[in-house]
Amino acid sequence: ELENNWWDSSENLYNTYFNSSGAYGKNEGETFLLWFDALKNPVRRDKTLHHLFEKDWNIENTSYFPLIMYQNGYWDKAYNYMMYLTNPQTPRHDYPEVSYGVIKGFVQGLMGIDPDARYNRLSTIYRNGSDVSSTMQDVPVLHTTVNLTHFNKKASTILNTGNKTISWRPMFSGGFKFIYINGKPLQARHDKNSTGGIISYTDVTVNAGQKVSAKTQ
Repeated sequence: ELENNWWDSSENLYNTYFNSSGAYGKNEGETFLLWFDALKNPVRRDKTLHHLFEKDWNIENTSYFPLIMYQNGYWDKAYNYMMYLTNPQTPRHDYPEVSYGVIKGFVQGLMGIDPDARYNRLSTIYRNGSDVSSTMQDVPVLHTTVNLTHFNKKASTILNTGNKTISWRPMFSGGFKFIYINGKPLQARHDKNSTGGIISYTDVTVNAGQKVSAKTQ
């Protein structure tokens, strides 16, 4: 229904509302089509993304952009939106949604922290095109706490500072043969991200108090 009835091929955009007069129209709802991962057509998804960052939106709508852009491969755009949202000169930057949007952009977007309680597993991936490191400390997740550092796109370290053992899935962008866990090579497994890019990963147990490093070459 979404692809057949809501896509406007004349404008290459999705309609975002249907009014009481039986007419389709467009407003800010594109953001939520992406936020809830409703768009499975990669060409239409990319057109929707371009439409978002080609216009100026209100601060509420823009607060969703960092995570959306990180998850869809526009890492530089995502970072720029976070800088815009946290700039004291940005009108209404202290609006409540902004802080949540920036935190989600940094934690889930840039640092790629993705817990899955079904498997007691924490996945991570660094979405940064620059060769710089980023660190988060005392992150509460899966009934423990962790410190996570991404040194660059090919090296990460996790420290389980809590009391519960977890499974860590370090993921890296690209098709690598091995992932080195504390220097020991493990056969990498592979998957695709939301934009079709290859992801390499492995799973490793991280006990309470244990520090584990993962890297590729």
